Amino acid sequence: MSALKERLETVFGRGFDYEYIRRLTGKVRNDLTVDVDRAQIEPRLAALRGNYRLMRDELLRIVYWKEGDPPPKPLARDKIEAAKNVVMLDLAVLQAELANGMYKRPIEVLAREIHYEPLPQEVARGHCRRVGARGDVAQGDG
Repeated sequence: MSALKERLETVFGRGFDYEYIRRLTGKVRNDLTVDVDRAQIEPRLAALRGNYRLMRDELLRIVYWKEGDPPPKPLARDKIEAAKNVVMLDLAVLQAELANGMYKRPIEVLAREIHYEPLPQEVARGHCRRVGARGDVAQGDG
């Protein structure tokens, strides 16, 4: 760690506290661990999605069974259970994908949400439409 501290001090031309360097290396180490874990879980998620598609199709055959489909005719309680299981499968796959960080937005998108674009001249002068609490639209004039 002292070699890292010396290198940072020469590159940036100032001193760094050992505690700061220790925390910084801990954060980098944790980020690398998360990246490795995600790389290992990707194949498992792919297999999970394949099984999910097969099970979902079978459950939906039970839910949407109609006259003329191959027997046996499912009971009403079986249709209800199948529908509940479809929803539970959907939520389980979504939760697994969220835990793996598959829905993280790129930094550019987050930056656009924080940074507000300048308003057009018409809006800046007060010539914009306003929606009231009841949903009625009124023209603003200043």
